[in-house]
Amino acid sequence: MIDWPPRAFCFPKGNEPLFPWTGLYRRLLYACLFTVLICLLPAGSRASAIPADTLSEQATASLLTVGPGAPLFTLFGHSAIRIHDPEQNLDLVFNYGTFNPRAENFYVKFLRGNLNYFLSVETSGEFIKQNTAIHRTIKEQVLNLRGSQVQQIFDLLKSDLRPGRRYYQYRFSRKNCATKIRDLLILRIPVLSKTDNDARQNVTYRKLLNTYLDPHPWIKAGINLLLGEPADHRITLFQSLFLPDQLSSYLCRTHLAKDDSLVPAVLGSYIIYESHKKPTQGKTIFNPFFTFIILLVISAGISMLLPGEGIFPHIFDILLFGVTGLAGIILLVLSIFSLHTPLHRNWNILWTLPALLSFGSVFFPIDNFRLCWLPCILATFFQIGFLLTWPFLSQSIPLFVLPWTGVLIVRQNQPWVRSIM
Repeated sequence: MIDWPPRAFCFPKGNEPLFPWTGLYRRLLYACLFTVLICLLPAGSRASAIPADTLSEQATASLLTVGPGAPLFTLFGHSAIRIHDPEQNLDLVFNYGTFNPRAENFYVKFLRGNLNYFLSVETSGEFIKQNTAIHRTIKEQVLNLRGSQVQQIFDLLKSDLRPGRRYYQYRFSRKNCATKIRDLLILRIPVLSKTDNDARQNVTYRKLLNTYLDPHPWIKAGINLLLGEPADHRITLFQSLFLPDQLSSYLCRTHLAKDDSLVPAVLGSYIIYESHKKPTQGKTIFNPFFTFIILLVISAGISMLLPGEGIFPHIFDILLFGVTGLAGIILLVLSIFSLHTPLHRNWNILWTLPALLSFGSVFFPIDNFRLCWLPCILATFFQIGFLLTWPFLSQSIPLFVLPWTGVLIVRQNQPWVRSIM
């Protein structure tokens, strides 16, 4: 048996106690130590220690849909589940979209598709306060469920808080805050009707994502460059519920099983907070397409007016071919190794990766003219082939790629452009 506190501390002078060490004082000390330890636990650990009591018949389950925000990771909205039991004074929000931004190699893991997200739980007041502080609209849809069905959802959510089930690897199209709730309601319980969930819709992952990206043209350009051919395949209704707004709309028009019959899935919809802050529109002349049109004019001017061995053309070519070639390497790596399926088989590799040949001939020049420009000619061959096959590709290519490829072709063939002009 462990002697705590040590006898030397309690009885420093033989048998004279420093303070009366009775059972009452011992229990009080243990209670204080336990309280200190609880306070030292991480916030997530404390939040997951939710009551395990059975819910009352007045308990409700709701889908909370949060609108887009200003930060990049909030552009597509957010979904969470609210469990409210007024009889037991319980009002919690279960959030599958929690992540640690300070995780090691965060961006690499995010693009690779093995970044750990996890289920967290907090009070509804905390959840609402966090989102209203950054002006994000919050909509609640109360599900039309019996008390036993709410209890079943509550039990599954508590089960998912266990260490072995709490974490999952994020995939933006298959495993995120919305799809985890979709799977909970349709596959794991299920309470929602499965009618037409497997029917192909006239939408794709790319089309659905672009509806959120129009106010942000440069972010839209980057994401569309990353997306490969699978992003343009028609998806099912079930697959389209990877976005919070899609899941919310689906609940409005679908039914669920209740008392051996199908009833509307939503008992009532409420706006908890409505943001009046309008998203910043990005429709300026400096969008990607017009920016590369300007670069195309500049590159043609450089090829005609400035000597090929000048310092400015040299720096311009190194930046142009280096950035394009780096983009090609990133696309190739993601196409092969990423666990995000919509990033696979990206045909943009055909015009970006050959720029490395041109980069090598510019960065490591040699005296032999033919050997120096042979890599540029090969790169031009691939890029012209890409442009000729563009209409027949099963992948949607962003329009700004056309002037960007034109800039590459002009600079790769600048001795001939200068002689023609």
